[in-house]
Amino acid sequence: MVSETTRNEVWQSLLDVARLIRYYDAYANRRRLYHFVLRSLLLFAAAGGVANMLAVLPDFVVPAVSVAIAVLVVVDFACNYARQAAVLRAIGRECGKLEVEWKNLWADVNTGNVSDKKALSINRELARQLLEATSWAGDADIRENRKLNEKCAEAVTRSWRSNMPADGGKPGAGVVIESGKPARPSEPAPPPPPPAPKPRPSSDK
Repeated sequence: MVSETTRNEVWQSLLDVARLIRYYDAYANRRRLYHFVLRSLLLFAAAGGVANMLAVLPDFVVPAVSVAIAVLVVVDFACNYARQAAVLRAIGRECGKLEVEWKNLWADVNTGNVSDKKALSINRELARQLLEATSWAGDADIRENRKLNEKCAEAVTRSWRSNMPADGGKPGAGVVIESGKPARPSEPAPPPPPPAPKPRPSSDK
């Protein structure tokens, strides 16, 4: 039988990885957007659009525009938004794979198909893999977006509440929240795990 402490630990981990999936997916989308906008501006400049624009602007504006283009080139080279988006997307995919494993573990915990010791062992191994995956962001010099992180945590909490069955059983499959990051933001306290199912009375006499 799985203890309430272990059950709570598995539940918090499931909420955690759900948040991470939302966070890294949203963060990757933002980085791809930055890359697209930046490259579009540089393409516009390279195609002669800026030259045509400068022809009708006052002479004192020309140096400022030239500096702006140089800044865009430096930002594109230094930030490498395309690479950051690829790293974030890869982390999100790993989180998605781990979430499947955690959902399976949570199902086993709910049905009593796993011992307390085994559940703890699996949960901690999954947490180790999650920490390894999220460390890729630090290796790529991608800073945490605290505001986005907190927003995803709140979204996961809302999703959990909307998917929670009336009988207090296992939550809906769409629930998600983030954790395992080296630097975690402050976030709303996640909801407690649903109560363990009560054993049915035996019909044997």
